[in-house]
Amino acid sequence: YAIGIDVGLLASYTDSEGHTVDNPRHYRKAEKQLKRLHKRLSRTKKKSANRKKARQKLAKGYLKIPRTQRQRVCPQAGKRVGVISRCDCL
Repeated sequence: YAIGIDVGLLASYTDSEGHTVDNPRHYRKAEKQLKRLHKRLSRTKKKSANRKKARQKLAKGYLKIPRTQRQRVCPQAGKRVGVISRCDCL
């Protein structure tokens, strides 16, 4: 049987049967780590090798957020339904 999925802001997704999954708030959870990485970057000397490393770690920290958002929605929907024919995740 077919099932419709609505991706929203308050709930991560709601299916046509009324089951909802709360929004995991990935950015809010990552704020503490990003704050620490920003502080580490600001304490380094400009044009140093350690600054370059700190900048790369900060960039990776920001990349993790949308990646975890994309991974979160579709696998949970697949567990409920079994097979997803098309998934336009975030």
